[in-house]
This record gives sequence, C-alpha cells and structure tokens, in this order.
Amino acid sequence: MRNSFFLLSLTFLSVFLVGCTKRVVEEKNGAVYSKAYDVRVNFKKDPSDNVWYYQERIINTAYSDVVLVYAAQAFDNNNNPIWETLPRTYYTRDGKSAFYDYKFIQTKLEITLTSKEDLNNLPFFTKNRIFRVVLVPASRGESANLSPENLRKLPYEEVIKRLGMEKSSIKTPK
Repeated sequence: MRNSFFLLSLTFLSVFLVGCTKRVVEEKNGAVYSKAYDVRVNFKKDPSDNVWYYQERIINTAYSDVVLVYAAQAFDNNNNPIWETLPRTYYTRDGKSAFYDYKFIQTKLEITLTSKEDLNNLPFFTKNRIFRVVLVPASRGESANLSPENLRKLPYEEVIKRLGMEKSSIKTPK
C-alpha cells in the first residue's frame, strides 16, 4: 500500500512539473536559436504584501542566457500588439499607476506587479495581460554582437530583427 501511494505521488508530481514548464530553446541540426512566445497572465496577489506575481518554469536554459519580457500596451489598426519593454510603469487617466518588472533565474521566470493603489479594484492591471517572452541563448546574442545590456535597451522590433526571428513562428494565446 505504501509503495502504491509513493508511486502515485511520484507520478502526479512528474505530471505537474512537466505541465508547468515551458521549453523555449529551439535546436536544429545542433544549432541553438532564439525563441519567443506569448503568455496571457492573471496575476496572483502575495497575501503578505502588495505584490502581484506570475511565475513559470523554463527548461533548457543556461546561466548566461538572456530573457526579455515585453508587455502588450496597446494594439495598432491591424490588431497587432504594440510591445513595450519591461520594467515599465503604466498610468491610468486619473493618475493611478502600476509598475511591471520581471526577473529570470536560470529555470524560473517571474513577472511582478506593484502599486500603491488597491489593484483588486483595477483588473485592467491584473487580469488578462499579454506578455511576450523572448529567450536569447548566449551564443545567439554573441553572434549578433549584442551584449545582454544592449539587448535590454533595444525596442522589441529591433531585437527580433537583429536575432533573425520570424514573427509568424511566435505562439500567441487566444
């Protein structure tokens, strides 16, 4: 009985970990390519303070890889997102603000949201936010003559262009 429970627990844990993990490095014929994907986020509130967060695991990354995160701030006339680099502060018409930031530690991406406002009453900031995550393996950044610091300063369109990425290959949530 104990062995059955242990095996069942181990199976559940394995399924859970695989289900919460994104593989974002693309390999073809031994070469490593940059990859991007979109996530639709509903932030969770940390009950101990006024920080809202979203976390996901990312596999097949190296310590020297660079992760860039962009927020869909608006949409153009063709309904294409206009991407803005994080970190960034956004303001409402009545002067309320929220600050989006992110951190990446080898296998974990965390996007955070902080504000002096009560964000429970401002779902625009916390619900159905779309972010684009771009993973740049260290070798790709080096081959494009881009340091991590320079990559983070460039607008989204320039990063995609310099890395030779195809916009059509980016997965977007419905």
